Amino acid sequence: MVQIKGTRFCVTYNVKDTIGCLGGIKILFPLILQMDKLLHTTDLDVSVYDPYRVNTLLQLILDFLKDHKDNQEDMVRCRGFHVICFLLKQISPQHLTEPTVKLIPEIFAAIGDNDALFNDVVNFFLFPSTP
Repeated sequence: MVQIKGTRFCVTYNVKDTIGCLGGIKILFPLILQMDKLLHTTDLDVSVYDPYRVNTLLQLILDFLKDHKDNQEDMVRCRGFHVICFLLKQISPQHLTEPTVKLIPEIFAAIGDNDALFNDVVNFFLFPSTP
């Protein structure tokens, strides 16, 4: 490959790949607990309150899982869906809306054919209080 004098190579990576360098998909989980803090902040303008913020975060997690084996394996290793279930129980129920339930088919689509993750998702929805 010919390189013109004064130019430099720039390598960009997909964000799905770089999250592993930051600690894995589990670094997004603590954001779930921030939902109530955002809700009860006195500086919060009621007109900008987004009742679908949890859905947006869950959708982001699903986007990281879709078609990415490393992120799926990380999710299995950290028992991600069990952790998410536990964290969702800690926040106000008003964050869990009808569109949250509508994410269930998207969760199954995002995990693909990963059997271990499929089992975790099934346990997440059918037996949410078991370890």
